[in-house]
Amino acid sequence: ALCCIDRVPRSFSFAQAQLLVNFGLLTTQYLEASTLRDDVCNVGPSGGELPEEISSGSLDFTAGALREARMKAGLKEMVLLVWARPDSTDWPLLYANQAWTKATGMIVKPPQKFPGTIEIINTQSGSSAIPSTSLWSHMRCSSQKDSAKLSSLCQVLQALLSQQAHSAGGARIEAPMFPLSTLIRRSTGEETTVLCRFSPADMPLDEAASTTRPALQASTNRAPLSPYGFPPGVLY
Repeated sequence: ALCCIDRVPRSFSFAQAQLLVNFGLLTTQYLEASTLRDDVCNVGPSGGELPEEISSGSLDFTAGALREARMKAGLKEMVLLVWARPDSTDWPLLYANQAWTKATGMIVKPPQKFPGTIEIINTQSGSSAIPSTSLWSHMRCSSQKDSAKLSSLCQVLQALLSQQAHSAGGARIEAPMFPLSTLIRRSTGEETTVLCRFSPADMPLDEAASTTRPALQASTNRAPLSPYGFPPGVLY
């Protein structure tokens, strides 16, 4: 279980509830990592066969073989929480899982409270350099096409933030999900090509997370996620 405790009663927005669901899934993956890795090569009950859910035509990720297979695959995937700023390349890293640390050699220590201080720890012994807390100091677009896609995203985010500031009527602009081919940089300087999926933090992390629907997600409060003390941006 992932429990949130405070000294005063609070109401949760839809976005906050979804973010808790996403971190609940990550917490479960972390706690069950050793068990999941023991059987990471097996997809179904008998190793090479498809799970019964697929064979029967049912795609149920609430439990069973499909959820287990998805959580196994998730152990290899890098998951980050970043504050995307349309006016700057300074996108602070607020969270990174173990797969990111394994790939880059960097540990992200989130602030205890917002705005707080983010700490990036270089696991490579002998390094005295203080790593940057910005995503784009550890990652870059792999082509001009991807750089153009990133610029287009920033324009959309700028329009989204402007819309929120003026509370204009009409059709609302939603933060988009988008793919990007990038190069991530290890603490030793080597680079590796990775395909990234940037998803707004108030969307389900994956199929397994989308099946968890707590009562809080019925909230009509659609306020965006906005960490206290941060410049205008969107949580991805």
